[in-house]
Amino acid sequence: MKIKDGFIKHNIGDKGVVVATGELSIHFHGMIELNQTGSDIWDEIAKGSDVPQIVEMLTQKYEIDPAFAEADVLKLIGQMKDAEILED
Repeated sequence: MKIKDGFIKHNIGDKGVVVATGELSIHFHGMIELNQTGSDIWDEIAKGSDVPQIVEMLTQKYEIDPAFAEADVLKLIGQMKDAEILED
């Protein structure tokens, strides 16, 4: 799983804002606002982490239940796939 080239995230305070650049901006209009958890998940995907690694990071950082963390990770990944932001 990899973020398609042309999507970039900017940090604004504790949130992230994702925009498309170059040719992608022709087809993908607007921006995506990520809360802190979503921003963390994005960063982990960008580093090449897989779902278990991302869940572990969230579990440690936020001291949350692994099942809760995994649900959040899978939800955001599903949304990113639906928006055609991710490549396999």
